[in-house]
Amino acid sequence: LANPIMTDPELLGPAHIDATRPPDRPYQALLPPGTPDPLRGDAAPTVVARMLPLMTGAGFGACDRSVRYSFGWATALPPKLELTTDSRVAEAAGSDRADCRLRLIAYDGDKSPEAVIDSYRRLAVAAGYRITESAQGRATLLRADGPGAAAFLVVAYPAKAGGSSVDFATNRGR
Repeated sequence: LANPIMTDPELLGPAHIDATRPPDRPYQALLPPGTPDPLRGDAAPTVVARMLPLMTGAGFGACDRSVRYSFGWATALPPKLELTTDSRVAEAAGSDRADCRLRLIAYDGDKSPEAVIDSYRRLAVAAGYRITESAQGRATLLRADGPGAAAFLVVAYPAKAGGSSVDFATNRGR
């Protein structure tokens, strides 16, 4: 064990000097089998796809349907309609025009769907909005049309892990 270690003088330089070169093509992430893929068309519809069919009528008539996605839109809601602290934003989209500052938000929360709808209903009534409610399968849709063509829509449904999943749209973002 005390003998010197034998070395090869040709291997004294750095090994694999070009091992850090970039790959010849971009990396591709593999999806596990059965994972929804938007390129195949089997992923869940986006908040825009879910809400656009519901946005008919006076309040949303002037809204530009070409939106951009960014979580920043979730922070640009009117002060009375800001998300609660337990909200976990999944998607946010919006567009800005003088006549319609569209905000589309999908989020999950700890409250039940009934509690979510009730809080938006109380807020709408206090602000003088005219409200309509309807059941859409397991979901409840609340539409509020207010003064000056202001409007918002809320669709709340039970989340798989408890609480609720909410799709929200307003035409009066900040």
